[in-house]
Amino acid sequence: MTESDISGNENSDSKEHENNYNVAVSPKVKASPATRKLARELSVDLSDVNGTGPSGRITNEDVRSASGRTIANDATSDSSLAVEKSVVTVPNAKLGYMQPGEHSIKGVRGVVAKNMTASWNEIPHIHSLDETDASLLIDFRTRLRNVNRKGASSITPLSIIAAATVRALKNFPMMNGHIVGNPAESIVIPSFVNLGIAVASPSGLLVPVIKNADSMDIFEIAETISEQ
Repeated sequence: MTESDISGNENSDSKEHENNYNVAVSPKVKASPATRKLARELSVDLSDVNGTGPSGRITNEDVRSASGRTIANDATSDSSLAVEKSVVTVPNAKLGYMQPGEHSIKGVRGVVAKNMTASWNEIPHIHSLDETDASLLIDFRTRLRNVNRKGASSITPLSIIAAATVRALKNFPMMNGHIVGNPAESIVIPSFVNLGIAVASPSGLLVPVIKNADSMDIFEIAETISEQ
């Protein structure tokens, strides 16, 4: 082997060594676990999304916007697939669902329940107030008040929110459950919804309860609230 061969091999090894350290690394995508889950459900590649959140973080709205653009592009390129592409993936139907009754808490869920119960009892609560455009809500209230039904005149934004809460608790009964035992031993899922509404009064905070609210429609809920 000549000296030139040795020199050539060394140069080749050096270039190969340099190439190993010059591999392009894509920047890390900044997104919360919830946003990543939404992206998976909507089949959105986060590496193609421009984040509008703090420090370029990708928000849920960014993902939804990207999903809309993807659907529009697919519809333009192949109109026969437009309807299929526009269907949004439905979240897991079992999420938040549990049969009524008492269920023992075990494993990771048991540990989380115990820690959350302790946090709820020991850590001071912080509340925030936000403003939102309620134009559609007010319009909905006006239309409901024009319905020829008993209780229609009692419809308020509060009664609409109360009815929506009841429906949500029926669809996701785990949110209507409560923990029993010390420490947390089991979770009880009621077969009914008793809705409490906190009211500030001169005497202090009062919480009137609408019993079996799940068996009422929005007009009955509105009438019951007005009678409290």
